[in-house]
Amino acid sequence: MPDPAKYTVYVGNVKRGAGTVAKVKSVKTRFDIAVLELDRDIVTTYAPLAETDPAVNSPADIFAWGGTCETGCGLSETMKTARMRVSRVDAGDDGSKMVNLAQSGDGFAWFGDSGGPAMLNGVQFGVLCRGDTSSDGSGEESYSSVANSLNWIQLVTGVGGTPPSTPSANLALNKAAKSANASCNASEGPAKAVNGTATVS
Repeated sequence: MPDPAKYTVYVGNVKRGAGTVAKVKSVKTRFDIAVLELDRDIVTTYAPLAETDPAVNSPADIFAWGGTCETGCGLSETMKTARMRVSRVDAGDDGSKMVNLAQSGDGFAWFGDSGGPAMLNGVQFGVLCRGDTSSDGSGEESYSSVANSLNWIQLVTGVGGTPPSTPSANLALNKAAKSANASCNASEGPAKAVNGTATVS
């Protein structure tokens, strides 16, 4: 990829070229997925990432600013969306995985849409990398599987992963206790160590 500093990211607006602006500091890639490090923190609502690939025939919503006709038009000024469906999931010999989408009568991705997300119930499961759809309803589009790269994304960003487990039960709480030291005051008896209210100073 060329110098990341040449790229600008706009966040939080459906208009192309609008929103909060940030410069790209670094780029890391795995298969057809890229993680961008920006030069500033941006407070916004982020889409959750899928932990598993969607089932075949699941609906899929795609989003992008690509072309809206086959010839003679440029990129859209407003984000567009279309409904497709999952047709198959393919695993590559190199460890990659593609979630393929077919048309379901509500449009398809076109030039300029590469890198756009595929979502199911608001959760992103794919990133568009290539396609062979057309206005006659044939062909498929291939989205790189987010779930297949989720561990890598979490490793690179330090965000996500399995939440901490629930703390285990306090096995000592209210159990019998005794002390070999006979000089304890009444307020320092061994029961105070297991009553759940002792503090450490």
